[in-house]
Amino acid sequence: MNLGVWVWIPVMTKASSLSTVRERIYHAFNEYGISIPFPQQDLYVKEFPGRQPEEKPKASPREE
Repeated sequence: MNLGVWVWIPVMTKASSLSTVRERIYHAFNEYGISIPFPQQDLYVKEFPGRQPEEKPKASPREE
């Protein structure tokens, strides 16, 4: 679903007016229990085909 909102405001008060509109929409949605989920997808790569896993470097003995 795509939701669009058109707001006509004086140019001189654009920044503060848009902020006020966004705040009021946010509070109205919260009042009625409306939430907009943030789309997120996590990708975990376990192996790359054809690539050898890197070896961890061995600890060097202390020089005494």
